Amino acid sequence: MRAPILQIFETNVFYEICPECKKRVKVVDDRYECPEHGNVEADYGLVISGIIDDGTASIRAVFFGDAAEKLLGISRAEAKKLFDRKRKLDAVLSLIPLGKEFVFEGKVRRNEFFDRLEFVVNNVKSVDIKNEIEMILEKRGE
Repeated sequence: MRAPILQIFETNVFYEICPECKKRVKVVDDRYECPEHGNVEADYGLVISGIIDDGTASIRAVFFGDAAEKLLGISRAEAKKLFDRKRKLDAVLSLIPLGKEFVFEGKVRRNEFFDRLEFVVNNVKSVDIKNEIEMILEKRGE
């Protein structure tokens, strides 16, 4: 899907994960516990959500891990350092170019908790204008 990012939601973008399996950990007695690896020193995952619109409809998009890093243009470690230094979520979220078109790959799923459709993005690419022109010309038979 080719679409611009219209809005980014200002929610916490970092969450605790197991450094081994990268699954979310739970806080148990002031410690982080992974169901598979037991007590761990938590690492941080990255999640960003917002609204994208491909010209036919708007949909909530959720970017995890690599997709979130590509959207920000920096690694999750760099994003965490920036957040820790500035102590403002906007320091991280302001890196996202609102209105810029990207090519998003992923799948639409129903979020049962909120009872709505959302697009879970698993890859983000910059729009290649030359490639876009070539595809249009091919469709026209030129």
